[in-house]
Amino acid sequence: MFRAFSGLWLLVFIPLCFLLFPSRYSPIHWFNQHIEQERYVHLYGGTLTLLEQQLLMQPQAAWPQKLAHISPYFGYGLSLQQMSTLSLSESQQAALSAGNILFINAEPEYLLKRLPNSDWVIRLFVDITQEEDIDRASSGTIYLLRKALEQTPVTQWQALIQRLSSQFHLRLQKQSTIVFTPSEQAQWDKRASFWRFDATHQLVFYTATPEKGMTLVVSSLPYSSNTPMVLLVVILMFVLLVSVGMFFWSYPLWRDLKRLSDATTQFGQGDLSQRSPIPKVAAVANLSRQFNQMAQRIEQTVQGQRTLTNAIAHDLRQPLHRMRYSIHRHSLRLNRQGTSKALSTVCKIWIISLIKHFSFLVIVMIASKSGFLNRFWRNCCERSVTMLLSQIRRCLWYCMLRR
Repeated sequence: MFRAFSGLWLLVFIPLCFLLFPSRYSPIHWFNQHIEQERYVHLYGGTLTLLEQQLLMQPQAAWPQKLAHISPYFGYGLSLQQMSTLSLSESQQAALSAGNILFINAEPEYLLKRLPNSDWVIRLFVDITQEEDIDRASSGTIYLLRKALEQTPVTQWQALIQRLSSQFHLRLQKQSTIVFTPSEQAQWDKRASFWRFDATHQLVFYTATPEKGMTLVVSSLPYSSNTPMVLLVVILMFVLLVSVGMFFWSYPLWRDLKRLSDATTQFGQGDLSQRSPIPKVAAVANLSRQFNQMAQRIEQTVQGQRTLTNAIAHDLRQPLHRMRYSIHRHSLRLNRQGTSKALSTVCKIWIISLIKHFSFLVIVMIASKSGFLNRFWRNCCERSVTMLLSQIRRCLWYCMLRR
């Protein structure tokens, strides 16, 4: 059962792994790539053509500035990139050089279009980036926390943080103790706040306070993404539930097949009364019923052959016993009759018995053509002839003795 269950488990979960963990080698990834590219190229092909026309009206050196002027009018990210700075395969570079629109199935997804006679590529995002997702989910909460600090005297900030600790994880930290990365420093200079993920992949915000030099550190803010640990737990629970369901579905089938296999084995070993007791609602109920009917027919056939065999054996033994008795009786009368007359009587008895005996055997052989009865017929013939020759030798011995 373990081997069959393992095969079924792999058959179910290997395709699920392709769905849950897409890779470039997955056929699902290729299918999704094709479908998404067709859809987004159809939707944004005209937009990219208009962008190309706007940029070609300007000198090449003015393209980045022109696109920076246009990008605020787009809901998604829009930028101009050097093709050499993008991680593209040779086939993707060839598609861009041929003037095609290229769809990149990444996080987030975006479209690429190369400008003619240049190394510049327009990159248009068709989904929000992680930064935009976090800003949209948390910007309102950060604003309200700042307003709460502004409306509260500095001496009461600790009491405010204690009151809000049931909903948020808050603490105050000196700005001088924070180590900024270049991107975090750019966010801080632009908005006086930035965010990062800590060692446990928990989203943490750092925002300026009305008190100069102090920073409010906030965690447990609303965010639409899930942590890897949560995803791992969900996947494991899903796998566990499906595995349990597969086990309870496959175990009755395995149990019924095991019963049928045991019944077949015992039937093959000679127990012709063996049957397969499987419920009618089982998946293999029809197979079990056919086996039981077959076993019933075979048992009746074998029983009939045994009955016929016993009858044949009785009918074969009866003439031999009669012949033996007749030869013995006539051999006792050899002293009262002549030897030639006794031999003549014995020969007549032998000829009559032999004719009856072999006539019966021929009838039996014609009536049944089974291998079992043929073997039985040969054995009976050998025994009958042996007994008959023994009686003839005995009769001749008596005749010679009387002479």
